[in-house]
Amino acid sequence: MFSAEFYPTPKSIATEMWRKLREADVSYVLEPSAGKGDIADIDKDRLYGRKAQIDTIEIDPELKMILAGKGYSVVHGDFLTFSPSKKYDGIIMNPPFSKGVDHILKAWDILTNGRIVCLLNAETVNNKCNRKRVLLGSIIEQHGLVEQLGTCFIDAERKTAVDVAMVVLDKVDNGKEFGFFDEVATERKAESFSVDGCEGLDLAKFDMVGSMVEQYKSALDAYRDFLRAKNNVRFYTKNLAENIDLLKAHEPDQGQYNRFVDDLSGSCWDAIFEKTGIKKFITEGVRKDFEKFRDGNRTVDFTVENIKSMVLTLGASAPAIMQEALLRVFDDLTRYDKKNTVHVEGWKTNDAWKVNKKVIIPFVIDTMWSDESPRLSYHYQRIDKVKDIDRVMCTLSGKDYNDITTVEDGLCEAFKDGWGTLAESEFFTIRFYKKGTIHLTFKDSELLGRFNRAAAKGKNWLPEKGE
Repeated sequence: MFSAEFYPTPKSIATEMWRKLREADVSYVLEPSAGKGDIADIDKDRLYGRKAQIDTIEIDPELKMILAGKGYSVVHGDFLTFSPSKKYDGIIMNPPFSKGVDHILKAWDILTNGRIVCLLNAETVNNKCNRKRVLLGSIIEQHGLVEQLGTCFIDAERKTAVDVAMVVLDKVDNGKEFGFFDEVATERKAESFSVDGCEGLDLAKFDMVGSMVEQYKSALDAYRDFLRAKNNVRFYTKNLAENIDLLKAHEPDQGQYNRFVDDLSGSCWDAIFEKTGIKKFITEGVRKDFEKFRDGNRTVDFTVENIKSMVLTLGASAPAIMQEALLRVFDDLTRYDKKNTVHVEGWKTNDAWKVNKKVIIPFVIDTMWSDESPRLSYHYQRIDKVKDIDRVMCTLSGKDYNDITTVEDGLCEAFKDGWGTLAESEFFTIRFYKKGTIHLTFKDSELLGRFNRAAAKGKNWLPEKGE
């Protein structure tokens, strides 16, 4: 099912690894080669009584899904190509034994200040047969220790008789109190971005993606410059401001920087969805899934690799996404029939088993009063359902969602003239009323029939040929 080198860490060993990591009082933890989360599960939310912020890295797509399902933030795929935006002070890992030396040297390279706890094949540290192992031995001698664990995987979930060693390394920033802000900003060249096999996405716009990623990296450089300036303020005022709060107010820290990374990354993902053809596949369901993943796990790192992965996933899943959206739209448009049990009011125009030429949808319009005048707006949750109606109709008609006049566009224009105004979109005529309802009337009866037939087929309501 998984790769030949997938060996989940025994609970007793993972617990000891976390004990070693806790001793360093770390706050921002990275687990490369996280597998299905056996190490992270031990101490997801407890480090000296504080909530640990744990990011994971995993290259296997199936294991990525397991990690995401558990609520972990999967920030990258291949650890050996990882260039972190955040600053971590703890790295804990059980990498593939055949590449253990590469992984621990990579971890040492990306860590500025903090502790690494890593499991390795004992041969990696005992037999210094090549340059990388010699380098690792030198680092261990100067900065850490090795604990021989023996054949601790002999009774594990996946058994192996390999002798295992636990390496603990401590890296400090040579006395520089804020050494993680000392990198020099450099001119960046946008990384090329191309994706094959994703027909239907507006790939012509993806030439902007590499540029956006580089702007993101440059923004992080600029923020580090800003924090360095704050540190200078703190340095020059420390003997002048003993009785005021300037010191605390101008004290940069790793948490402040990482929070900025999270916020900026989230905004960049929103921009990607808005500025590329991905938007046409972001149905309410897809959006909620992504927001749940992102909000529950802070952010998905804004890298070309992660953007490409998202595009490929959406491209491959587009037919299933739109089929699911079609059935959900059908259910939404038929649930408020005159005999419905989900709402106190039903409408004769709405049937339970098919969508009629005219349908009524409640709770779409909100009214706010200012200076005794109404100000109209959308109900933010319901307007997403209305957007899905347009997306489904575009799929059935072959039109591009980015080129049509949507129901939202029509309502926005009609708001200028007040209640009951007749509005139009690509597929509907529209009226809205004080109770918050909107009335949609299909312009194209043939499109309406196609929609009903597609929904009936999806629900297995249509008879087989010959019946």
